[in-house]
Amino acid sequence: MTSSDASAAKSSQTIVKLRDGSGELPLIVLHGGGGTIHAFGPLKNKFRSALWAIQVTPETPMVTLVGQVSFYYHRIKEEQPSGPYRLKEFIDASFSNLVALTRRDGGGNLPRRVEVANGVVDALHGRPISPFIRSYYTAVEQFLNQVFDFLLFLITHDADKHSGLVVLEAWLQKARAPISVYLGSYGMHCEMWYDLRIRRCFPQAEITYLTGGHFDILAADVVIEGLQHGYSARTRVRM
Repeated sequence: MTSSDASAAKSSQTIVKLRDGSGELPLIVLHGGGGTIHAFGPLKNKFRSALWAIQVTPETPMVTLVGQVSFYYHRIKEEQPSGPYRLKEFIDASFSNLVALTRRDGGGNLPRRVEVANGVVDALHGRPISPFIRSYYTAVEQFLNQVFDFLLFLITHDADKHSGLVVLEAWLQKARAPISVYLGSYGMHCEMWYDLRIRRCFPQAEITYLTGGHFDILAADVVIEGLQHGYSARTRVRM
C-alpha cells in the first residue's frame, strides 16, 4: 500500500489509531467542530500510550447531534466492546473565535493560523476561498446547527422553563465519570468565564490551568503527561 493509499484509507475510517500502545486502555479523542483530526499531531508525536482519534467521514450521519453521537458510540463498541473508556474532547473554535486567532493565539505571528482566520472571514462574506476553508466552514456550520438544535430540544422539553444555560448545566451534571479539564489562558472571555462554569457542573473536576491557546495547548508537556498518567503503569502491573 502506498502512502497515498494509506492516507485515503485513514480518511474513510471513523476511528484512527494514532498510537497502538502496549495494551493499556486507549485515550479516545473526539474531533472538534471542523470534524478533522489534523490538530492532534502533537499528541501523536509525543504520546507513548494507546491513542485513538474520531473523525468525520462520508458515512458519518450529520443530521442530529444525538444521531452522530450514537454512531460514534457503536464504532467505539466495535473496537473496544467493554469499558472502562477514556474519552477526550478537543473544543473547537466558533467563527468569531477563529477570526480572533490573529490577536489571541500567536499575536499574528503564525502565518498558517492567520491564513485560516482570514479564510473564514472571506467565507462569511461570500468571497472566493480555498477548498480546505470551504470544507472547514461547511463542517463547522453544520456542527453548530446540530448543537443549537439539541439545545433548543433541551429547552423546549424543560417543564420548569429555566433559562437555556441552567438547562444545559443540568444536562451536563448527568455525566457519571471523573472529569479532568485543561484550560488555556488565551480564551476569548477569560474574565467573564474564568473556568467556563465547570465547577458549577462538576464540583469534583480536576482543572489544570496553563499558558496556551487553541492550537498549541495540545503540545504542552503538562497535557501530554497528564493524559497518560498512570495508565501505562497499570498495564504493566496487570501483565
